[in-house]
Amino acid sequence: MPTWVRFVVTAAALLATAALTVVAYGTPGELSQNPYAKASGMLWALAPPIWFFSDWYFYKGPLSGERFERFKLDQERARDIWLGVAAALIILFGLKT
Repeated sequence: MPTWVRFVVTAAALLATAALTVVAYGTPGELSQNPYAKASGMLWALAPPIWFFSDWYFYKGPLSGERFERFKLDQERARDIWLGVAAALIILFGLKT
């Protein structure tokens, strides 16, 4: 998958999550019951795992040696960022339920 596609998809996911978060904070009411907060949490909970799978599934070329290690490292970094943002959303919105 071309690097620019990865960049565009990543940027779109981050912008969508940030936009939903800003809208959720601007909407009156308790954040844990806010539909925008829940949408932000759902987007961030579902989109990255789907992306990780599709990135692995549609990855072109043989994955061996250094290329496989690079792919694995990219996936690990993305996973760590995903989990960090997910934890931040849970803390910000109190989305425990």
